[in-house]
Amino acid sequence: MKKFIVKTISYATDENPNFKGQVSISYYGKNQKMIGCEGSHAEATHTTMPMNNYFIEEFGYNRLCDAKKSWIFKNPENTKFWKTAVNVIEMNV
Repeated sequence: MKKFIVKTISYATDENPNFKGQVSISYYGKNQKMIGCEGSHAEATHTTMPMNNYFIEEFGYNRLCDAKKSWIFKNPENTKFWKTAVNVIEMNV
């Protein structure tokens, strides 16, 4: 079964005094539910959360167009402290 997940990759800018140079990779499903988190920022703040099949099946989007309509996809955090790239990934579960 195919599921679509919104993937965000956030980079802390040089203006971010607390997390300068760190990277946060997060995965989101329906209702902006975070279903995974990794990267140097997650490790430093002890918030690493590996994705598992249950969350992918339960919260993953069934259609690509629905994932691209999500709030997370349309509103990445691009401030002076964080720059974010967003894309949709396809997963088979």
